[in-house]
Amino acid sequence: MTPLLRSNHGKLAAVKQEFDPYCPPWIARELAARIPDARLEWRPRADHYVMEERPAEVLAALERRLAR
Repeated sequence: MTPLLRSNHGKLAAVKQEFDPYCPPWIARELAARIPDARLEWRPRADHYVMEERPAEVLAALERRLAR
């Protein structure tokens, strides 16, 4: 999967929640580091379902990324 990630030419915004028992923070950091020009945004005190818990924050992060 790494070559595919490195060949990404789109805009990627990864929104990572602080308290996710299924995806530890180091995985998100490593994934973002492998994708050219990726942006990683943290959502403090959010759980695994950050898109359901904080849809406005996730949407704002995506809109910021697309505006760049």
